[in-house]
Amino acid sequence: MNGLILAVDTAGDGVSLALGVGETTWSVRRRAKAADEALWPALEALLKKAKKRLSDVKGVACVTGPGRFTAVRIGVTFADSLARACGLPVVGVTRFEAFAQRLKGPGRFGLVVPTFREESYLQLWTERGPAAPPTWVAAGALDAALAGAEKVDASEASAKDLLGPARERLGGKRLPLLRPLYLKPA
Repeated sequence: MNGLILAVDTAGDGVSLALGVGETTWSVRRRAKAADEALWPALEALLKKAKKRLSDVKGVACVTGPGRFTAVRIGVTFADSLARACGLPVVGVTRFEAFAQRLKGPGRFGLVVPTFREESYLQLWTERGPAAPPTWVAAGALDAALAGAEKVDASEASAKDLLGPARERLGGKRLPLLRPLYLKPA
């Protein structure tokens, strides 16, 4: 897809939004305890910063996880509702997929997103793509789960990182279903 894409990330600390078209991107990040209250003001600020209108957006992307249950649900619901209201296509991208484009060189990488109580979310990657499905790792078990892969902190993925994978997915013939990625067992 070549048009303007809006990317939404509420899975981390606060709200991260980005707009991108071609190589040009604009972004805003807000620290907020209540992502649902911060999303609209952040979107308004982003559109103003980019000198764009919501009607200029041609597709929407959001982080589907992993992250806190409520935070992920808020971002997915916001992106899906906005896309439906505006008649736009919407796609989901995991934090691992968003961050993976930063990886350099050959090797085996363990993309890690730390969470509460020394637990982690993990996905193993190589230069060819995912080497294993994403998983939740209990406290004290991360070193064994890495299985010799280079540990990479993927928690700093932001909405700007979504734009590349989203552009590819939005350009496809058939869009995948938008589903949150919940990894931690109940």
